[in-house]
Amino acid sequence: KSSYLIEITSEILQKKDGDKFIIDQIKPVAQNKGTGRLTIQTSLELNVSIPSIAASYDARVQSSNQYTTKINQELISENISTKELSDALYFSRVCSMIQGLELISKFSNDEKHNISILEVLDNWSGGCIIRSNLLSELKKEFGESNDGDKFIIDQIKPVAQNKGTGRLTIQTSLELNVSIPSIAASYDARVQSSNQYTTKINQELISENISTKELSDALYFSRVCSMIQGLELISKFSNDEKHNISILEVLDNWSGGCIIRSNLLSELKKEFGESNDVFNLNTIFSTLNKNRASISNVLQITTKYNIPTPVLSASLNWFNNVTSVDNPSNMIQAQRDYFGRHKVQLIDSSNDINIDWD
Repeated sequence: KSSYLIEITSEILQKKDGDKFIIDQIKPVAQNKGTGRLTIQTSLELNVSIPSIAASYDARVQSSNQYTTKINQELISENISTKELSDALYFSRVCSMIQGLELISKFSNDEKHNISILEVLDNWSGGCIIRSNLLSELKKEFGESNDGDKFIIDQIKPVAQNKGTGRLTIQTSLELNVSIPSIAASYDARVQSSNQYTTKINQELISENISTKELSDALYFSRVCSMIQGLELISKFSNDEKHNISILEVLDNWSGGCIIRSNLLSELKKEFGESNDVFNLNTIFSTLNKNRASISNVLQITTKYNIPTPVLSASLNWFNNVTSVDNPSNMIQAQRDYFGRHKVQLIDSSNDINIDWD
């Protein structure tokens, strides 16, 4: 098989209990054991941007969200070719791998550990859940891309200027197990802005029209999602530390003289007028749902023309995930149980059990 993870996923999807597929009986709520959180915390300390890896962690946190607004997903009425899907998965896996290797390289340089990227790839190829033919491709890349006895990636300087507030916010979200992907994407964009990857690809001029209405709707959508994520973080901190922070007072303070003051805060104050519950935002979520087509169209065009829009993308994915009636986190549970016997919860039970995958 080209990928061990694809191999076990195929087996999981075929496993039945009587006439029912096992995967359909597993709760779509992924557990967090701490390894993903530790990786992201390390990336913040080393000032390395790993958005693909962070997104996978966020998806697990979002799977257990408590937002009351749920929106049924439509059946896909367009064809996605297996070639396109395969290319997309390959693209994502390569980006995730490179981000992880950059993190390892930065840690090695800072701590003077002299870690060989080739040896890391060899170790992953031996018995890791991510072992695949892709590792052989990367080993060839790193085997040829060198400058004397040093690899190019080991000489890349992280030169982004960050004052620390964004990093502190993300670190706090990890400690409190709150997903804030829109905020994290804005931090990542700053880190990425000073990247020195040698491969540069010219962006095409956009030859399609994006209406000012669609662009306005997309920006509104993203700003609201960022605000809600920030308020959820404040609410979780308040509840955990017994501080009894009023969301309305927070919004009043921001309205007074903060850089983010805007009419949007008045909309949010109206939403929180009757409740301090950040998970019960039916009115504003209904507005976001109406704007979803606009942000989707904008992202479709920016993606087509290779224009990075990390915060818009993160906001739409967050909204789709937290409002989804169902999500694929049952597969995450199944994979972790298959590979590491981490246990799953079935839909009709709160007990943690192991599945007999043999």
